[in-house]
Amino acid sequence: MKNILIYFILIFCTLYNLQSYSQPNKRTNFWYFSDHVGLDFNSGEPIEDPYGMVYSTRHEGSTVMSDTNGNLLFYCDGLHIWNKNNMWMKNDFGYPEITRTYQGTIAIQKPGYENHYYVFITSHSAGQYRLPLFYYSIDMSMDNGLGEVIAIDTIVSAWDAAEKLTAAYHKN
Repeated sequence: MKNILIYFILIFCTLYNLQSYSQPNKRTNFWYFSDHVGLDFNSGEPIEDPYGMVYSTRHEGSTVMSDTNGNLLFYCDGLHIWNKNNMWMKNDFGYPEITRTYQGTIAIQKPGYENHYYVFITSHSAGQYRLPLFYYSIDMSMDNGLGEVIAIDTIVSAWDAAEKLTAAYHKN
């Protein structure tokens, strides 16, 4: 009887884990690079997407956010945020004084909120003239689902975050 219970628990755990992975998260299925080059991985294979507005002769980094079904929501090159229609997001006035960096922008979903996102932007390391860490707050339920920048702020204490952005989910 004890062995049957152990087998039942093992089978349950295996099936439960298989079920939890049956709906893959497709938030990273779009990639945009410099020179209007993009890739769409929604079909399982990379398909060129030349409609992205990211352009830079220095090939700086960008960030892209899609929904869990792989539908493009927005993307950012560190200066501007574009919506899924490749238009500047409402209330995005950019930061022209920022020197873009190789991995100076990252987008994350606001924990506990379905339609709210943060886009963090660093400046290029420029000796003693470093700028703070900037961030946009985005509400995707605004502007008929195209999203809107609802706040722009800085984290002054993160002045040394130049070209060092990464993110990881934590349980809290």
